[in-house]
Amino acid sequence: MRKAIVRRRFHFLSTVGLFATVFLFVLTTFAGGTKGRIELSSKEIAWLKAHPVILHAPDPDYAPFEFRDKPDHYAGIAPDFLKLVGEKLGVEFKAVPSTSWAASLENVKQHKADLVTVATKTAERSKYMIFTSPYIEFPNVILMREDVSGSFSLENLKEKRMAAIKGWAINTYIQKTYPEIKLYWVANVKAALEAVSKSTADAVLLNRATAGYWRAKTDIANLCIAGETAYIYKLSFASRKDWPQLSKLLEKALNAISESERKDIVDRWIFPFERQWRPGPGFWIGLAGIVVLLLIAGFFAWNLSLQRKVQRRTRDLQTELGERKRAEEKLRESEGRFSAMFEHLSSGAAVYESVDDGEDFVFKAFNPAAEGITHISRNKALGNRLLDLFPHMDKSGLLGTLQRVWKTGREEYLPPFYYKDEKREGWRENRIYKLPTGEVVALFDDVSERKQAEDALRESEERLELAVTGTGVGLWDWNMVDDTVYFSPQWKRMLGYEEHEIENAFAGWKRLWHPDDAEKIERAVNDHVAGKTSVYEVEHRLRYKDGSWRWILTRGDIVKDSAGKPVRWVGTNLDITDIRRLEIEKRQSEDTYHNLLSSLNAGVVVHAPDTSILIANPAASKILGLSEDQMYGKQAMDPQWKFLREDGSDMPLDEYPVNRILSTNEPLHNQVVGVNRPRMGDVAWVLVNGFPQYHVSGQLEQVVINFVDITERKQAEVEKEKLESQLRQAQKMEAMGTLAGGIAHDFNNLLKAIQGRTSIMLMKKDSSHPDIRHLKGIEDNVESAADLTRQLLGFARGGKYEVRPTDLNEVIKKENRMFGRTKKEITIHEKYEKDLWFVEVDRGQIEQVLLNLYVNAWQAMPGGGNLYLETENATLDENYVKPFSIEPGKYVKISVTDTGVGMDKATREKIFEPFFTTKEIGRGTGLGLASAYGIIKNHGGFINVYSEKGHGTTFNIYLPVSEKEVIEEKKPAGDILRGTETVLFVDDEDMIIEIAEEMFEQLGYKVLIARSGKEAIEIYEKNKERIDIVLLDMIMPDMSGSNTYDRMKEIDPDIKVLLSSGYSINGQATEIMDRGCNGFIQKPFKMKELSQKLREILDEK
Repeated sequence: MRKAIVRRRFHFLSTVGLFATVFLFVLTTFAGGTKGRIELSSKEIAWLKAHPVILHAPDPDYAPFEFRDKPDHYAGIAPDFLKLVGEKLGVEFKAVPSTSWAASLENVKQHKADLVTVATKTAERSKYMIFTSPYIEFPNVILMREDVSGSFSLENLKEKRMAAIKGWAINTYIQKTYPEIKLYWVANVKAALEAVSKSTADAVLLNRATAGYWRAKTDIANLCIAGETAYIYKLSFASRKDWPQLSKLLEKALNAISESERKDIVDRWIFPFERQWRPGPGFWIGLAGIVVLLLIAGFFAWNLSLQRKVQRRTRDLQTELGERKRAEEKLRESEGRFSAMFEHLSSGAAVYESVDDGEDFVFKAFNPAAEGITHISRNKALGNRLLDLFPHMDKSGLLGTLQRVWKTGREEYLPPFYYKDEKREGWRENRIYKLPTGEVVALFDDVSERKQAEDALRESEERLELAVTGTGVGLWDWNMVDDTVYFSPQWKRMLGYEEHEIENAFAGWKRLWHPDDAEKIERAVNDHVAGKTSVYEVEHRLRYKDGSWRWILTRGDIVKDSAGKPVRWVGTNLDITDIRRLEIEKRQSEDTYHNLLSSLNAGVVVHAPDTSILIANPAASKILGLSEDQMYGKQAMDPQWKFLREDGSDMPLDEYPVNRILSTNEPLHNQVVGVNRPRMGDVAWVLVNGFPQYHVSGQLEQVVINFVDITERKQAEVEKEKLESQLRQAQKMEAMGTLAGGIAHDFNNLLKAIQGRTSIMLMKKDSSHPDIRHLKGIEDNVESAADLTRQLLGFARGGKYEVRPTDLNEVIKKENRMFGRTKKEITIHEKYEKDLWFVEVDRGQIEQVLLNLYVNAWQAMPGGGNLYLETENATLDENYVKPFSIEPGKYVKISVTDTGVGMDKATREKIFEPFFTTKEIGRGTGLGLASAYGIIKNHGGFINVYSEKGHGTTFNIYLPVSEKEVIEEKKPAGDILRGTETVLFVDDEDMIIEIAEEMFEQLGYKVLIARSGKEAIEIYEKNKERIDIVLLDMIMPDMSGSNTYDRMKEIDPDIKVLLSSGYSINGQATEIMDRGCNGFIQKPFKMKELSQKLREILDEK
């Protein structure tokens, strides 16, 4: 009876103990999550949610660690570990098939897979994978054939051939540490074992697990473990380097695998591999003897054993009774501990028993915390139904959860729900478990305060999210410890991504950086970490979902731990693409504006309201003669500005263009302004326009002035006025020259008559006759009158007599000697061009020009002075000769400079006018410089003057160059030469005819007279056989001397003609000479000069 009571008591205590054990298990499980899962942070959960499927690349042939046992299925130690990791993380691992271990590594390297599970860490693999801590370790052993005696190590395997499996990390270890060992490469473990078994290789190095597995699975029986090595085979999970979160999650899950779970996996796949022992013949003989002895000894021992068993069983029964008593005591102690734990739980705990086949539940236990949460006492709760005490609980989900757990036995978590009835309300959170007894236990908490805090936090986050969304700002939070990054939804939307499409990892963020901006971003990060910047701020580009790039403004700040180490970085991203585009468009617009301003030929200056310069383009700088730096900031009243009115007078400050616009608030149109340029020593003339520019508020912002350089136009206008003045002067000179020429012609005829009659009278008088002196005086007077006529003819158009190639150096030297002998008070300085070009001139007229200039210089230096003569070759361009209306080219320049009193501007403008003189009456005719001007002009050159009052005068003469050579002039004979030939004298003046006829007769010639060209032709046609020479006048009415010559030349091509004129040989006379005329004589001529010319032509053969 007592034994039955003890037995029932023991049964009750066992049941309670079982309940307590299960309850403690439930509490332990509750602390670790459901179904063995581990606690994860919100960021880890978010990462796993974004990556629900992880791809792994298994080794297809690495038993027992990992191998393909059938199509699309992998077995081994690693797959079993991976399965546990998947359960603890709540994630699915999907295999990416590979043909070899090397292919598996390549898949991870190329991101075709996310991890491998049987990796040994090496430096090369660490470049693209992150390794967990080793989850399993095995020593490596040396396998050799059984017929090899002794114990081996890697040291005494040198010079041996070792089978090496391609791609295994241990090969690197052997090659580096024991390079003397020869490696025999094979494809897999089986091939390695076969190579050693068949003596193709001497040994193979394998870990004990692999060696034992293949020994058990193959018929290779002649191998044994011949030695140990120091190399420990450590296997890790290795994941892609750009997913550091995955490696941390794998590490956490592997650490959560219990020792018993590890042992179960190892025991399932590891087989022992020991050296096998085979018995010899002596063994069997000894064994037979031992068996006989053992049989004899066993009989006696069995008998003795039976006695001892009886005694031992008796003692065991006594001990069992004591142990049961001690168990009752321990159960009571355990029951007390369980009761205390149940009573003191901070969470509410209720044990339910199902009734009505699970339709409802009755409270079997109810702890004090449950009373406080539900406001129901334990006594009221125990024995009552759930729905009786909590009538609305069927709507909360708790009843349904209790029913599922009771039926399935799987624990469940019931998220917070809101319950309310007439007596109580609040938020409840439950965890439901089923006990081995069939009862269901619920652990629950009142989470109303937490729920309110969460709601408040959610509302705050929603407000923040709305604010952030409204401003377009995306938030990011970088955990620098685990390298995870939180990106707000707005941050992701900013780049076109959905919530799950961006991994919460720094590496994923970095992949979105533009390659050209990476260095700039990292430099900004490092500078901020180093404390060089107070705020992290950088503008860079991030890749949009469609592949385009968006400009982002990133700002942030770091959070440091107590040691000063950065642990967190929080900041914002703002899409500034549109702002950047506007900035670019603005910059392009400014560049266009700047380029437009720079390309304008017109100057543009922008003034502030205080007249200071804000902008000035290069054209303005060039026109004004100032650099941009010299203009910026300068105001209109700055002393460097000096403007002139159009008439050349100084412009008052209030008339300055910018001041006029500011005072009138009106645009300015086409104001002509002279700008004094002191740095360039001249004045620039500009045409100015401008206008005021106002802000939208109506306030004056700036004044824009533009101007074009019209200096050349202004100069052209001045030049035009000058040319018009010169033209008027030339026309006046030409008119006066024509008048002077006419007068000179008629005067010459009178002089010719006087000279002729004087010559005849002198021929008829004896040299001792008293009238000879008077006749000689008349000749001298005629000569003086002829000089005056020559001056008039020089001034007159066509006033040259006879031109020939001449060396002006010789002419000037001759004149200098003559002038120097007469004017001793003048010091003459000569400077001659060594190889002076030749010119074609009437030497007498050039001498006359020089003499006139010398005399003027002498008169300008009454007390004596210096006279400078210089010749030089000069090539004049079109711009230089344009004012003088001559052709550009080569010229000979003659400079005559004196140190006299000089001239003022008014005098300089009139010195070349006929009859203008500054001398007193009786000391000058006013024809000297006028004739010089005319002579040089008639020679195709020009003369100009430079002079200032009190600073002397310089005359420059330019004469065109001749390509003809200088011919030495023949000196005429000194006597009158006579003849007997017949002369046809052609002239329209009766006075000239009368004198000429008598002169010819005095010289012995027969004379025929013609008073016109027509008459001369008629006479010549009738008498050409007896006429030896024709003296033809150039100027005649009706038919000119030129036409008369041509008609006579047609009658007789060999006719001899002496041309006569008071004008130059140039013009028509030169043309006649070029057509074959035999000579030229200038009126008035003397009898001796005429006689010599006639003989010169008549005596030519």
